[in-house]
Amino acid sequence: MPQPNPIVQRERVTRRLGIKSSISNVKALLASVYLFWMIGGRTSRIEYADPESSGTDRLTINPALSHALDKYFSDHGFTRPENLIEKLESSPLFTAQIEPLQVALQLIWKLAKIELSYAGLAERTGGLRHSKKLSFSVMVDALDLLMQDDDGNDRAETINILLKWLGCEVPLEEKLADKLERFLTILSEDTHMKHKYNGEDLVFQQNGIYQALLSREDEPMQFTGERVGPLRIISRAVSEDIHPYLEENQSRFTLRAENKVALSGYTERVDNYLDLIETYQETIIETETPENTGESKEDRNTSERIIRNLIIYGAPGTGKSYYLEKERRRIGIKETHRVIFYPDYTYAQFVGGYRPSHLYDSSSGDKSYSTLDRKEETRPGEPIVEYQFVPGPLINLLIHALKDPENPYLLLIEELNRADASAVFGDIFQLLDRDESGWSRYGIKLSALAMSYLRVQNVTGGTVRLPPNLFIWATLNNADQGVTPLDTAFKRRWEFRYMSLEEGSHVTDSYVLRSNFRDEDNNKIDISWNEFRRRLNKQLALLGVDEDMHIGPFFLSEEELKDDVAFRYKLLSYLRDDVLRHRADELFISEGTTLSDLLQLYDQGKNIFRFQID
Repeated sequence: MPQPNPIVQRERVTRRLGIKSSISNVKALLASVYLFWMIGGRTSRIEYADPESSGTDRLTINPALSHALDKYFSDHGFTRPENLIEKLESSPLFTAQIEPLQVALQLIWKLAKIELSYAGLAERTGGLRHSKKLSFSVMVDALDLLMQDDDGNDRAETINILLKWLGCEVPLEEKLADKLERFLTILSEDTHMKHKYNGEDLVFQQNGIYQALLSREDEPMQFTGERVGPLRIISRAVSEDIHPYLEENQSRFTLRAENKVALSGYTERVDNYLDLIETYQETIIETETPENTGESKEDRNTSERIIRNLIIYGAPGTGKSYYLEKERRRIGIKETHRVIFYPDYTYAQFVGGYRPSHLYDSSSGDKSYSTLDRKEETRPGEPIVEYQFVPGPLINLLIHALKDPENPYLLLIEELNRADASAVFGDIFQLLDRDESGWSRYGIKLSALAMSYLRVQNVTGGTVRLPPNLFIWATLNNADQGVTPLDTAFKRRWEFRYMSLEEGSHVTDSYVLRSNFRDEDNNKIDISWNEFRRRLNKQLALLGVDEDMHIGPFFLSEEELKDDVAFRYKLLSYLRDDVLRHRADELFISEGTTLSDLLQLYDQGKNIFRFQID
């Protein structure tokens, strides 16, 4: 029987409060997004620009969408303006760079996620534009309920509003347009904005504007300094008369006289709404992003800064691999090479080395050979043993990244500290020091054979550098036995991300441990996994056990928790043999200090711990 999928841990929202985000025509942007959704069959995702126009200074409409536009107007009997394509291609959806589009569509009106169609691309103010895709949210469905007629059909009045907002000369149904403006304002009420006041950042929402203007009706509100982030786009929307309660005159906000009475009650409802959705939200204020800095697409088109040399660490089961997989998808990694370090892993395996390789003298013709088990095998001639440079995973991925600079590549190292990492990296260690653009600050020369191999691949001249699209991420677990410490110079070239014990624990809130523990009536006890894990970690902390040996929420999977096999042989053996090998009786009941004794008592349904389990 199917069960609901568990809650997904979502990305933390970065409010983009400090960036330059300008939209020249908000009405045209919103109209084009909704119109494309309607004519595109109300799907979840569309690529609206012609891929052939990507990388030029002017995007054009996707031919499939242009055809759908003709068909939609024809099927519905609506009059299509001759210059509609021109108007659409002049809208910010085609002319603006990705970041202000994300601020408007994702942070303010929540109508759709917008992404570049291909990873590794970049856009600048006044620079080239690349094809993009829209992934629509349910807010367009809510918008549909408002804009369709009572029978759920598209109406000419709705199309005319969209055409008017795009700049076409068509009649406008004012009442329906007013409803659309009110709806869009409701969608934007949780938007965070900021401006400088008395030299400090003041973060606010539209409700703060309403409250201030209502309390001092005769005084307009003026924002000092350059408007950036969402405030810049909200101000533009107000100046285009989209907002039912605010208007802008000479860069000053005032209340619309015709709606001033209704605003008081509306402000209270907005306040109640924010209480419901914003129990707590962390506000991060970034510095402004300089224009034309040469940053890659990943740096400008994501909610978080891209880290190229990353080490992630934490206790067992804290979701380190899950986090990296999520980051991998977010960046749009094209190809990942996964490497597991172990004590005997070497530089020659990681970077590349001189190894024997078989060649065959074909002048003697095919040769038949017999294996030890008498199996006959044919080879193309007489075998000759030759030594050649054989590239390791780092060199292989470096070649791919240099040949394909438009896409990101990832070298993922599991268990970094199980080998001598400084020895494995060797001279590559120098390349980990990257500049602001993501390139290695200093080039190095590898061995003569390695450099010769790279020159044959046509990817290098005199020195080697890591490019911005080559990411090196690693995991380490300090709780492992026999790990090798990382030296300070090596660590300085990485950024570290610590996975706390409770990060992502909401995902496992519904997990239940099906144990053999029994109550007074000899009934098996089902225990909340998170509750049990937290009590266990509290006891470990009281015993002075370092946090990196505590139990994370993903130490046991939901499937493993459905019976107690993993609990017996994975969790109990880890606690008994790895965490508390010489003092197990401090956590477990004294009469069962060996693992065999503990399992025997557990099979009898007894609580083997020195703390209450439920």
